[in-house]
Amino acid sequence: MSDTSKPSNPVHEQAVNPAFRALRITAPNLDAEQRMYNALLDELDAATQALESLKLLQEAHSLERDKKLRPLEQQARQLYSQIMEQLEQRLLNPVGLSKKHLAAIESVAQAFSKVLHPTDTQRAATQFTQSEHPHISEQTTFDKTAEREAAKQAHQAKRQQAKQAVNTNSTSGEDEQNTPNLLRNMYRKLASALHPDRARDEAERVHKTALMGQVNAAHDAKDLLTLMRLQLLTQTPESPTESTYTTSIPKDKLKQAIQQLQAQLQALREASQQMQTSMQEEWDLPYGNISAKSLQMALRKEAQELTSHIAYLQSDALWLSDDAFLKNWLAQQASLFD
Repeated sequence: MSDTSKPSNPVHEQAVNPAFRALRITAPNLDAEQRMYNALLDELDAATQALESLKLLQEAHSLERDKKLRPLEQQARQLYSQIMEQLEQRLLNPVGLSKKHLAAIESVAQAFSKVLHPTDTQRAATQFTQSEHPHISEQTTFDKTAEREAAKQAHQAKRQQAKQAVNTNSTSGEDEQNTPNLLRNMYRKLASALHPDRARDEAERVHKTALMGQVNAAHDAKDLLTLMRLQLLTQTPESPTESTYTTSIPKDKLKQAIQQLQAQLQALREASQQMQTSMQEEWDLPYGNISAKSLQMALRKEAQELTSHIAYLQSDALWLSDDAFLKNWLAQQASLFD
């Protein structure tokens, strides 16, 4: 039975996840609270899909980025090592170089070492790779290996925060007394229905144990939406269809359900925002909505800049054996560290 209190939107209906649609109240002549509940489910569906899409984009881009940039980064790293070896050789054979030149070589070699071994001094490596080096544009992304490693760690921490944000209402160690009645009652019913000891055979025991794990996690996180969806699975265990789903939220508990789901919706949106901000910071993306196209453009730009940087490093490595070039090059490098 359809919701006759509100015109249907065929396009929207096609986009709604059946699991969410199944939770809708389908009685005729819905009141304001019931309509609010249904609308909230639609928003939760959209927010859930948005977060999942971001996760997929993030995973795909990380793989693609490593695939395209890692060989270039390795090539650049080899060139840095080659240049360092050339500089070290000149320190061993200083003929034609003044003390000032030798000191400059030592300074440059130290800076290059920080690029090659960024964990020693993260800040120095970052300053060097983003400086106004004549052979490095301000946006150059030569690995910034230090930055990437630090960014990965920061990103992992932010992903953990995002997961916690989804469970904003979560405090897994709280007393059950602090759990809303609706959530607690739903949990008790599910625990009773899914208790492994009531399984008829080993296969059912394994299945119920897995579901019970999800129930416990959702209860600890005060995740009403997941409990509702698990409850539907227990009602229709054998390939349920949309028409067999029914919501078991009593009318007098609907307000409490709405409040709980509103909190989850806010948490989902915050998680998406945190993930988007994290991706922008880690990959130096422009602010705004992240899409596959924007990620592809950013990666293409990063690869082009790194390729250009490699060309400059190759030129440096080729000409550093010439004393006139070396002295001029050292003067350019020295300006970076003044």
